[in-house]
Amino acid sequence: MTESRRRLDRSAGPDEADREDREREWLHGLVSDVWQTRLDFYRELIDKVADDRYPSPTMLDMIEQGVPPELYPDYVAALVGKVYDSKYPSPTLLARLRRLTAVPNPQH
Repeated sequence: MTESRRRLDRSAGPDEADREDREREWLHGLVSDVWQTRLDFYRELIDKVADDRYPSPTMLDMIEQGVPPELYPDYVAALVGKVYDSKYPSPTLLARLRRLTAVPNPQH
């Protein structure tokens, strides 16, 4: 650290430190709010998928492109529910589920 930087740090005083703390708290709150909004948005999309008899492939693609990791099990469960509720599940839906739940084959 240069001498001029040390002088600036010492001269900043408690007001500057308080301002930096407030800015850090504000930024943390903003990020938390954005993340919560994202969770709420994807939760709503997953609920729509669960409620729709024939969910939109576009909506399914959108969910799969950005679903937060903590909602991934809920999304897969919603799709599995579609399979269980249908006498003749959609081959496209089955293929989608197979892809989403694929586990690497240890023999390959």
